[in-house]
Amino acid sequence: MKLVALACPTDFRRYNLAQRHAIPPEMTFSDWRELSSKPKLADAVIITSVGDRLRDKHIVVFAEKRYHILLESPVTLSLQTCKRLADSALRNQVIFAMGNTLRYSAYNLTIKRIIDSGTIGEVMNIQHVAPLGAFRLQCADSGIFSRKYRRESSSMLANSLSDVDLVAWFMGRRCRIISSFGCFFSQPSQLDNNSFVPHDSPITRTTTPTTLPNQTEDENGILSLITSDAAQPSAVNSPSEENGHQNINMEFDGDKTCSITLIACPENVLPRRTRIFGNLGELDGDGQIVRVFNFLTRRSEIIRPDVFRGGDVFNERYCGEYGLVRRFVEAIAAGGPLNGSSDADEMLDSYVYVTAAEYANKTESVVNVDDFRSRVFAET
Repeated sequence: MKLVALACPTDFRRYNLAQRHAIPPEMTFSDWRELSSKPKLADAVIITSVGDRLRDKHIVVFAEKRYHILLESPVTLSLQTCKRLADSALRNQVIFAMGNTLRYSAYNLTIKRIIDSGTIGEVMNIQHVAPLGAFRLQCADSGIFSRKYRRESSSMLANSLSDVDLVAWFMGRRCRIISSFGCFFSQPSQLDNNSFVPHDSPITRTTTPTTLPNQTEDENGILSLITSDAAQPSAVNSPSEENGHQNINMEFDGDKTCSITLIACPENVLPRRTRIFGNLGELDGDGQIVRVFNFLTRRSEIIRPDVFRGGDVFNERYCGEYGLVRRFVEAIAAGGPLNGSSDADEMLDSYVYVTAAEYANKTESVVNVDDFRSRVFAET
């Protein structure tokens, strides 16, 4: 893979990336519109580090130019807009990969291979626990970046999209019914009671939106802003909308069931834990190894996930960023989708499930996903 052009509004980032990847000055731009106005320069575009509303415009413009798209998630709050983006990708027949990296980690790819091999038979139930971490709860409100992120993304969308996408991928079926229960930590006093990060730590400081301009042209300048006395303490003084604890219950075609638990106060953020029950066996993954038990032989097998060559072992095994980029490039070379089906449709399904779960939580109801989808898209 070769990077041939770059658009970034921040001078020092644009300069450093251009130097690192030997991109000539005439192919670096301070505004993405300059890049999009050029004739097609490459096979694909990677879109990251921009607001959701601006990303909508990016996707449509580059899809119309027939660029394959790798997109940092989440995309948007609006399901209607999300459908419009998916339709644009499908209409132009481009690969549309979203940064739900969990399914591309070596660990989860190993689980998927075991399921598809039929070793545990037909999957009947999945139990998935995703620890968000007390440290994340404490610090997630720190910084203008997270405040901007929360303004543009619902809490459930921000925290559970990748996990919902993962279990739907494991199940390989469409979700029919969904419900959700739980609460959000929204009182500053709760953050104070759980505080273990020093209040004068740079982690608990932030700058106001007006004090982080693009003209801050070097790394030292940004660090001085973040750690300066002018920075406002935020984590212990501002309400947080992070999930406190959340249960999402899903029923798929064929009466297959799944439960997802997101918890903000475990001892460790990683790893996620997954148990999958089939009619011939069961699978238990603790985030590091996978244990498979066969009902017929009454034997257990321990499987350690392989990792791809050339990348960071921790990232490849658990996070999947390297795996996502690798699959994206391989799919472009092969001329097909990442997962053997429409990537844009899968992305849209995941957003529908999460949005339906949030609606179920707020209305204290059980939601029929097809009815919810029809009602939402009928409003467009």
